[in-house]
Parts: sequence; C-alpha cells; structure tokens
Amino acid sequence: MVSEIGDRAISKETHKLKIPFEGPAFKMEEFQNILRGFDSTFMIAHFYDEIPYIFTADFYPGRFSRRNQSSYSIGCGSPIANFLLDGFDFSNLEIGKAAAVLIYVIEEVKKFDPRCGGPTRIFWSKINKFVKVSYEGKPEIKPHSLIQNGYLHDDTIKDYISEVSDLRKTIKGEWTKKLQEIVSKSFQKEIKRRTTPERFIRMRHGAPLDTAAAEYAKQTKNQELAKLVSEFRYGQANEMPKAEMEIIWRKICNLIPSKPELVEMGADYFKRF
Repeated sequence: MVSEIGDRAISKETHKLKIPFEGPAFKMEEFQNILRGFDSTFMIAHFYDEIPYIFTADFYPGRFSRRNQSSYSIGCGSPIANFLLDGFDFSNLEIGKAAAVLIYVIEEVKKFDPRCGGPTRIFWSKINKFVKVSYEGKPEIKPHSLIQNGYLHDDTIKDYISEVSDLRKTIKGEWTKKLQEIVSKSFQKEIKRRTTPERFIRMRHGAPLDTAAAEYAKQTKNQELAKLVSEFRYGQANEMPKAEMEIIWRKICNLIPSKPELVEMGADYFKRF
C-alpha cells in the first residue's frame, strides 16, 4: 500500500535521528520525547480502483491512518478548515467548483488564524472515466481510467478570490437569519412548555414540600439533603418523569426522619399528576 511506503519513509528518518543518541546511556523514553518535538504532519492522497484515499500521519508515532472523508486538512489552521470543508461533498464536485470552495476555505482560514498566510496554490488530480489506460505486455495490470493532474493558474486563483471576497458577508447574513429563526422557535417552544397545566400543578403543590425540606437542610447544614432538594426543584420545573421525582423525594424523606408528615404530603402531591 502507498501508506506503507510512507510508514517506511518516516521509520527510516527516525532511525537516522536515533544514531547519535545510541550508546550505554541511551533511554528510549527520552528519545521518544525528542521525536514528539518534531511537530510535523504528513498527508498522502491517491486513487486506487478509481476510489480516492486520504492518509495522514504525525512524525511521531509515524504511522499513516486513513481518513474516511471526501476532504481533510492538516496544519495549524486545520480545525477551522475542516469545519468549513465539512459542508461540502467533494466527491460530487467538478474541478472548477471544488477549486472555488477550496479558495474560499483557505482565504477564510487566513483571516482567522494569524499563523496562516502566503499565496494560495491549488493542485488537482482527477479520474477521466472516459479514457482507459492499459499497459502493453503487462496483462496482469488490468485497464484503468486515466488519472489527470494539473494546477490552477495564479490569475484564475486571483479571479476566484475576488469573487468569493464578499461571500462571507452573504453567508453571515444567512447564518444570522437562520439563527433568528432557531431562537424564535426555541422561545415559542419554551413558552409553551412553561405554561403547561401540569407544570403549574407541579410547581404550585410542590413548593411547600421543597420549602420545608430546604429549611431543614439549612438548619442542619446537610449538603446531601440540599443537593436532593435542588434536584427535586429542577424536576418540578423541567418535566422530569414522575418516577424519577418519587425516587428523589423518598431519599429526601429518609434524611428527615423528624418530619413524617412530609411523606403524606408527598403522596398527595404525586397523585395530582
């Protein structure tokens, strides 16, 4: 596999670095710490049987792992880049469209991460399924689609950059509109939840219970009881299942043996919903 060639290449470089440290005082743990200091990440991307493969590896431990994604980035700007790339399916994009997306993502990363900069370069590789390649005299290699490679000219990249420069404003406006819709729906849902008859019954008739228990917890400085009362109050206001609230209330009553009347009050309370 191509990734295995990468593994061997890193292993070879690691062996070279190890030679000066070898000797009676050599400690593998110290050498591993040195390797961790080589903050380098590598990527291999290739086609096999017309399927794209992406592999990445850190210099230490130096083993390539496959990324089962249609896009992936490495480097200091990769968190924001991968976030933006996740919104696109590159397996269904032509070179021109994919290039526009990549230029947008790269330019956005430059704005957000001060460690990223410099000119943008786009190199590409694609499968031409309309042209089959076969090797004369090598029947063991089955015919496969032609793989074409190239790069995007600097002038073309500049044109793309000028076109996508205002895209962020448009996207920001759409995000703001969508967020407003989400907030509005959430607010309406919350209002509906807060005004349900069952919640009113829970909070009205449950208030004397948690008030009495809270006062006892304060007098005795019982932290466990105070925590249970807090959970009980939360359950009243947030649609906690009745069975879970009954369990919490039993625990509260076990911690207040001097107030047996709370057991009867609790039984009456739970009959109401």
